[in-house]
Amino acid sequence: MKRTRIASLLLALLLSCSLWVPHPAKAAAESRILSVAGDNAMLMADGSLWVTNALGTTYDKLNLVSIAGDDNKGFGLTRDGKRVSWSIVEAPKVDEGTSGVRPAPAGRD
Repeated sequence: MKRTRIASLLLALLLSCSLWVPHPAKAAAESRILSVAGDNAMLMADGSLWVTNALGTTYDKLNLVSIAGDDNKGFGLTRDGKRVSWSIVEAPKVDEGTSGVRPAPAGRD
């Protein structure tokens, strides 16, 4: 009886721990790189931005849809049409007074 109770408690503990582990497919989708600007900025599938500059490496959940730039500075566009900028000495920030920004259409060859 005591062994059965201990086995049941261990099983319940194992099952409850498995619920806390993130699903690997979801984690992989969120960590997928969509775009790179220069050698130091990466736009992730979840809209977040990783930037490495003189301040170190920063992670910002900015809800971005696109980025562009080089090793010294970069710009991004949020889903709600705001511009984000960063540089080699500045962390990413939403530029105040920018709204309604739309992506430029791709040109034709």
